[in-house]
Amino acid sequence: MTYDHEIYRIADALLKEYGPQAPQMVAKGADANRQNGDVIAQLVWTAVLNAMREWTRTERGPGESLN
Repeated sequence: MTYDHEIYRIADALLKEYGPQAPQMVAKGADANRQNGDVIAQLVWTAVLNAMREWTRTERGPGESLN
């Protein structure tokens, strides 16, 4: 399994379990890890948060084509 696959698998599981509150929970966890000095855990949870944001966005980004 690749790193990206695991990140999206975790994001999917958390979104299914916690719904719209999941991104806020993950952001708090990433911040807590930053404050504790756990850089690796912070990076992982930030990647999960970015995956969640990508999946739940409703608009294209600037310069992003439809297909």
